Formats: sequence, C-alpha cells, structure tokens
Amino acid sequence: MQVIIMTGPSGSGKSTWADKTDGTIVSADRYFLDNHKNYRFDPAKLSKAHGYCMREFILNLEARHPLVIVDNTNCSIAEIAPYISVSNAFFYDVRVVTLMPVGGYLDLSVFANRNLHNVPLETVTKQAVNFSKMQLEWPRFWPKIEVVQL
Repeated sequence: MQVIIMTGPSGSGKSTWADKTDGTIVSADRYFLDNHKNYRFDPAKLSKAHGYCMREFILNLEARHPLVIVDNTNCSIAEIAPYISVSNAFFYDVRVVTLMPVGGYLDLSVFANRNLHNVPLETVTKQAVNFSKMQLEWPRFWPKIEVVQL
C-alpha cells in the first residue's frame, strides 16, 4: 500500500498527473467544489480545507485503499510532515513526487497561466521559492523527492 504526496507550485501539473492514476485522490481544493463541481475558493476557509483534506486522507488510509494521492502544493516541510507521519502510522509506503517539464525548464508564468484556480504569478513564484528552500531542509530519513518528467 502506498501514499504519493504531490509537491510543486500551482499549475505544475500535479492534478493532471494524479487524475491519470488509479489512486484515490485527496485534495484541499475539493473542499471548495460545490454540488455542481464549480470551484469557489474562499481564502478565509483555507484552514478548514486542509483539515478536510487530512480527514479524507485518514479515512482512506483507515479503509486500506491501496493507493492514496495527496494532491496539494505541499511546498514546505510543515505541509508535508503530517502526511508522512500519518502514512507511517498506517504502515503505508510513501513516495513524494514533483513534476518537471521535459528539458527541466520551469517557466512559472506558464504555471500561473494554466492553473485552474487563477493563482497569480506572485503566489506561484512564492510556492516555487518555498519548494526550493524545502529541498535544502529535507530530513535525510524521509523518502527522496522523485522527479517525474511530463
């Protein structure tokens, strides 16, 4: 049984990649979907959205789903640590995956233009900076971040 924790800026292709798997996907974004699957983001409810995501994550691990994918930006140790800890508590193998365009060039303006939730370039840039810092602080006993080429 396995958990895949996606990491990377908004618009980097995490959700598209996750949707192509046979796994069960949990995401804070899903908290903001109404009954008609319309996305209605409310920054005041972001904390509740992440609580919702963690609850869904735990419920899926308790149900022993064979593959659970956490589809959030997860660009900091603080964001990823709870998912790794809970995964370990349920004896799931953990993979941490980030996506890289073929050629390895990250064009953050492309990410900002193609993300589905209108996350502005300034925020995407902050996410990318946080992701870079996170790699420097990465605990040696955690699984290495896997780079998957798009």
